Amino acid sequence: LYTYGDEVQVAAEPAYGYTFSHWEINGVRMSDEAVHTWHVSEETKAVAVFSPVMFRIDLDLSPAELGYTTGGGLYDYGDTAVLEAIPDAGYYFRGWHNGRYTVSQDNPYRMVVGRDSSFTAILETDTLTVSLLTVGEGEARGEGRFLLRENVTLEAFPAPGHDFLAWTDERGERVSTDNPFVFPATDAVTYTAVFHPKAYAVTLSAETGGTLTGGGEYPYLSDVVLLAKADSVHTFRCWQLDETSAEDSTLAALFTPEILQRARLTYRVDRPLGLKAVFDAFTYEILAEASPANSGTFSGTGTFNHGASTILEALPAEHFDFAAWTLDGETVSTEPNLEIPSIEEDRLYTALFKPTEYQIELKIYPTQGGVVTGAGSYRFGDTVLISVSMQPGYTFQRWVDKDFKNVSDEPSFLHIVNGSNIFTASVKAANESGQTAGNRLNVYPNPAIDYLHFEADADLRRITLFDAGGRLLRQSAVSGREATLYTADCPAGLHFYRVEWQDGRVSHGKWVR
Repeated sequence: LYTYGDEVQVAAEPAYGYTFSHWEINGVRMSDEAVHTWHVSEETKAVAVFSPVMFRIDLDLSPAELGYTTGGGLYDYGDTAVLEAIPDAGYYFRGWHNGRYTVSQDNPYRMVVGRDSSFTAILETDTLTVSLLTVGEGEARGEGRFLLRENVTLEAFPAPGHDFLAWTDERGERVSTDNPFVFPATDAVTYTAVFHPKAYAVTLSAETGGTLTGGGEYPYLSDVVLLAKADSVHTFRCWQLDETSAEDSTLAALFTPEILQRARLTYRVDRPLGLKAVFDAFTYEILAEASPANSGTFSGTGTFNHGASTILEALPAEHFDFAAWTLDGETVSTEPNLEIPSIEEDRLYTALFKPTEYQIELKIYPTQGGVVTGAGSYRFGDTVLISVSMQPGYTFQRWVDKDFKNVSDEPSFLHIVNGSNIFTASVKAANESGQTAGNRLNVYPNPAIDYLHFEADADLRRITLFDAGGRLLRQSAVSGREATLYTADCPAGLHFYRVEWQDGRVSHGKWVR
């Protein structure tokens, strides 16, 4: 930055290939001197203008007067010069020489001008010999005499069962793997076509069941033995051609179904081969039976390969429960699902079932009114004699079940077991505390567990339950002469009830849970 009136001096230094032309100040040519000085009076843009240097390209022929060249002359620095030699008939361009070495064999030759240069186009009249040799089984074609830079095409033809590998020069170094190999003749050379026997893959596979030998890569016409050997728990079934080999008509004709049954095969390798060995696992029977007969069913049995697994599931019939799985008389599990992780022999398992036991519970109300008999554990269909013997001064009223349904008006009755149940015998004393003058009120069972049942000989209106401290436990409006209150959520202990009759009278009593 400069202030108004300051003296400013600028200098321009041209790069190689350029010369200084002039200074332009704010777009106006101001000076042809490389160093320019002026006093600042405004914002100023100074531009140094350079011009490229011109160089000369001289061209000659050798031998002289056997053609002509184009492209010589004056060029600005950085220009691209296109040099071309046009030889007379019978002569051929060999290369551009700068007096010390060959610069290029391109014709035309493109170059970027950076200095004065002189080039001589070298012309030749001789032809070049390309000779061929072979190593391995095969034939090479294309040798002969060629004009300079004439295209040469060499081609290798491998014998059956062989592949072409490469072209090598006189020193054994690889020149190309192309086939055919095309190149311009620039020197007399001898190339060798190298052949080698093909290697074919013999692929063997098996899912499981044994070992395989003989797989690998083999040279053409090698004799190979292929062997499948089953392990201790499998047997060899057959070989199978893989998808690719099965589509080859020659292989399909060689490996017939009868041949593929043999575990040992011989093969003279002349193409790829894929075989899969099939082994069959030993099979075992897993059987099951129910004891007693028809007491249940099961699943998971069947025929299994060696080492397979299964789960036996026992399903009891109605009114039976599963007890255990046994094998040869020994208990192996008390769970209905029996896992057999690895099957290695025939087995017969027995699913033991036992009849379901149902509980018959007997109660009497009031408890001091007598003795009940017939309670216990029973099987489905058993016939049970249920009886009550009253104490002196008590008379029998009825038997009710767990749902307070009347089941018998006789002190003794026969019950055919179809499930667990609770039977309560209701008896009455001559001076029973549950009665109110002029009305009969029977409350049972007492003690109660889940329900408390009320029976009366007149219509009821409301029943209220209290604990020993007078706290309300439950209240229910009722109608008719019977009612049942749910008591399972009441605390254990001594409680009270209050019964309101439709005629306005009230009865009280105690009950225990």
